[in-house]
Amino acid sequence: MPVAKRPRRLMRVAAAAVGCALLAATASAAAAPRAEEAERRSRQAHRPTGRVVMRFESSASPGVRSSALERAGVGRHQVSMRARDRAVVVPSAGEDAMAAAARLAAQPGVRYAAPEGSVGIAGALVPPDDTRYASQSAYLGARTANPHSIDLEPAWDRAFNGASHTLAPWRPGVTVAVIDTGVNASYLEGTGEYVPVWDYVEGDPIPDDDHSAGGGHSHGTRVASIIRAQTANRLHVASVLHSSRNQVLIYKILDGAGDGDTDDALDAIMDAADRGAKVINCSFGEPLFDVYGAEVPGLRSAYSDAVRYAAARGAIVVAAAGNKRSVSDPPPTWWAFAPAAIPEAVCVGAIDPGTGQLAPFSNYGPDMEVDLVAAGIGVWSVDKWGLSSTVSGTSFAAPLVSGSLAFLWSLASDLPSSTVLSFLTQSASNQPSRETTSGWGVPSVWKAYQAMIAGVPEQGPVGLTPALPAGRAVGLSWTPAAGKNVVYEFGEDGGPIYRTEATGAQLVLSDEGTRTVWVRSYATDRWSHQSTVTATVTVGHDGLGALAARRLAGATRYQTAVDVSRSQFPTGAPAIVIASGRDWPDALAAAPLAAAVGGPLLLTDRYSLTIDTRNEIWRLRPSRVLMVGGTSALDADVRSQLDSLSPTDTVVRLAGADRYETAARIAERLAVEKGGAIPGRRALVCSGQNYPDALSGAAAAAVAGQPVLLTRPLALPAATASALSSLGITSTIVLGGTRAVADVVFDGLPSPHRVHGPTRYDTSRAIVDWARTSGLLDPGELGVSRGDSYPDALAAGVRMAGVSGPVLLVPRQPNATTDSWLRAAGPAVRRVWVFGGTSAIPISTENNVRLRLRSP
Repeated sequence: MPVAKRPRRLMRVAAAAVGCALLAATASAAAAPRAEEAERRSRQAHRPTGRVVMRFESSASPGVRSSALERAGVGRHQVSMRARDRAVVVPSAGEDAMAAAARLAAQPGVRYAAPEGSVGIAGALVPPDDTRYASQSAYLGARTANPHSIDLEPAWDRAFNGASHTLAPWRPGVTVAVIDTGVNASYLEGTGEYVPVWDYVEGDPIPDDDHSAGGGHSHGTRVASIIRAQTANRLHVASVLHSSRNQVLIYKILDGAGDGDTDDALDAIMDAADRGAKVINCSFGEPLFDVYGAEVPGLRSAYSDAVRYAAARGAIVVAAAGNKRSVSDPPPTWWAFAPAAIPEAVCVGAIDPGTGQLAPFSNYGPDMEVDLVAAGIGVWSVDKWGLSSTVSGTSFAAPLVSGSLAFLWSLASDLPSSTVLSFLTQSASNQPSRETTSGWGVPSVWKAYQAMIAGVPEQGPVGLTPALPAGRAVGLSWTPAAGKNVVYEFGEDGGPIYRTEATGAQLVLSDEGTRTVWVRSYATDRWSHQSTVTATVTVGHDGLGALAARRLAGATRYQTAVDVSRSQFPTGAPAIVIASGRDWPDALAAAPLAAAVGGPLLLTDRYSLTIDTRNEIWRLRPSRVLMVGGTSALDADVRSQLDSLSPTDTVVRLAGADRYETAARIAERLAVEKGGAIPGRRALVCSGQNYPDALSGAAAAAVAGQPVLLTRPLALPAATASALSSLGITSTIVLGGTRAVADVVFDGLPSPHRVHGPTRYDTSRAIVDWARTSGLLDPGELGVSRGDSYPDALAAGVRMAGVSGPVLLVPRQPNATTDSWLRAAGPAVRRVWVFGGTSAIPISTENNVRLRLRSP
C-alpha cells in the first residue's frame, strides 16, 4: 500500500492547468457524406428477423384465437407463445414476414401483428442526450461536422449499436488510473467505477478532492469526469468512455493548491501499473529545470524509471504537456515538464477546437516532444459540487486522449499497448509528418477504430454440433475458438442467452418441432467472428406447448432489483418503494405497497444510494418515493439523496420502532392507497424472524392488495395486533408451520388459515398451490428464486404480481419433491421467470426447472 510522507519536501509537483484562462470553444458544422449517412441509417433502421410478433385481444377466447390462426394459414408448430396473449410466428417457407403479419392483423381477435426486428444494446444513446453535449460535440462529435474533434461519436455508434465489431456490454473494459488532486464524484454524474486507492497528502485510503490551502478548483474531479462521467443521462456532460465499463483507480498526490511531492507521483504511477491500470492519466507536471535554467540532476531519470516501469507492465502513461509560463515567449529548454517530457510517455498538447490552432499556452519545445493534441480550450467537465462548466489547459486535453485509448483498448483488452497506441497516433491529422508544436496532430478515434477492424485478427467460426435431443434437452458442443480469455454465448433462437467458458453445454428448448440453436465466441485479443454459428434441432411432438423463459439478474442484489424494475417499467413509474438491501425484514412487507402505487421495489445500502439504484430512480422519474424502514435501515443521508434527485418528488418514510411496527405502518399506507380499506379485509401473517415464507407469499399479497404482517413465533407483537384491529382485518392467511408461527399465535388471529409444509421449499409450493386454487395467481406464469438467500427474491414479488404469477423458492441442487411438483404443474406453465444471476441460480438449476416443467 502506498504510504504518505511528511513533511513536504522542497521539490514540488504542480498541476498543469493552474493559472490558465477559461476560454470559449466554437463548433463548426458540415453535412455528413452520403455513404456515412446511409450506413448510420442502416444501423438505425428496422432490421427484420423474418418472424412476426403478434398479440391477441385480451377478451379473445381460445377458440377465437385458434380460428384466427387457422384463417391466416398458420399452423400450431409455427407459433411460440410468449405470454397468455402474445406470440411469435414463424412464417411458412418462402413467405415474407410483412405479408404474414398483414394477414394475421386482419383476423378477428388479433390486436396487432408486425414483422419482428433486431433490438440493439439499451442505453447506448448516440449522440448522447447530456445537456452540454451540443457544445462538447465540437471536440467529441463526428469530424465531418467538427473538423478539429477527436471524431469519437461515430466510433461510439458502431461500438455500442453496431451489428459487428462491437464492445460486449457484459465484459469490463481496461482499467484507467487518474493521478491528481483526488476525486469527489458529483452525485448525479458518478458512475460507480471510481475506485479510491490512496491519498498521499493525508496518508489515508480516501483520495477526496478538497479545497485546502485556498485552492478548490476540483482539478482531479474535472479530469476524471472527462474520462468517466455518467453519459446519456440527460444531465451535464458526456464522458469519453460513454457506455463501456471501466474501473477508474483514483490517486491523490496534489493538495487543494495543486502542490505535491515527486516521490508520491512516482509511487502512484508504479502502483497503478501494479494494480493493472492500462492507461495512467497524469494531468500534472514537474519542471525538470530550476529557476536558473539548470536541469535538476537525476529527476529525469527518476521519472523515466517510473514511466518505463509502467510500460514494462503493459501500461500507457498519458501526460499533459503543461502550460507555458508566458504565452508570448519562445519555448526555452527549461519549459520541459515530467512525466510528459519522458519519451515513453504520451505527451498531449492543447488546441482550440473551434479553429484547430495550438492553444497559446500549450507547451512544446526542444525537450518536450509533443505526441498528440486535443481540445484544451472550452472543455466541459463537472466539479466536485456537481456543477458543469468549461475549463482550459493541457490538463483537460490529456484525459480526452486517455479516454480514447481506454475506449479503443476495451474492444480488445489483451492487445499490446504499442498496437493500441499506434492505431490512435496513425489516425492523427498530421500524419504522415510530425510537427514540433502538435506532434502527430489531433487523433481520430473513428479512423483508429476502422484501423482496428482491419488490423486486429478475427476469430474463425466454431463448429457447432448438437446431440440428439432427449425430450427438450439437447447437448451442444462446439470447437474451441482462437484467442485469449475466450467466452461463448449460446442459446436458442428467440430464447434466453447463456454464457460459458466451456466448449459445450446443455440447453433446454422452448418448444417441440424444428428449433434453431446458436453459439458465438468472444476473446480479449481479437474480434469475435462476425456471424453467429447456428444449427437446427428437431424435438419430437410432446403436446406440452411452448415454454418461454426469462432471467432477470445483475452482478449485485441492487443490480438485480434494477433489472427487475426495467423489465416491468420500461418507460417510467409514478412511484417507487425503496428498502434496505442489507437486511430483509422491512422489504418483506413492501411488495403489496409497491404494486399498489404502481412501481418497483428497489434496494439500497444503509448510508447511501447505490449508483445503480440512483440511476434507475433517475430513469423512472417517479413523482413519489416511499422509504420503508427507520434510520437504522436507511440513513438520513439516503433521504437527502432521494430529495436531491428531483425537487418535485414527494419522499415519505414509513417506519416503526422495529420490523413489526414498520410492517404495520406499511399496511396502513397500503389501505390508504387502496381507497381506505384493505380488499377482502384479509392479511397475510408470517414470521418476522426469517424470510422464506414471506418471499413466497409476496406476489399473492401484492395481487390481492392485502398486507403482509409480521409476528414473533410465540407472541403476537403489539404493533401487529393493533394493525389487525385498526385495519378491520376479519381473516388471516398464516404462512409457515408451527415453528414459524406457533399455535398460540395462530389461535389468536382473526379466522386464521395456515398454509405450510415441513421445509421452506414445501411451504413455498403449498403457498403457490393455495394462491392458484384461490384464483389469485395465474398458473401460466412461474417465477423461481433461490430459497436459501433473500436479496434476489425481494424484488421478484412485485414483478410476478405484474403478471399474476407466483414466486417459487427452489434449492440450488435438484430436489425430488420439487421436481415432482414441477412436472405436475408444468403443462399449465407458459413462461418461467428466473430471478438472480448464475451464482445464485446456476444454468444447470434453471435447465432442471425448465426440463421438469416440460417432462411428459
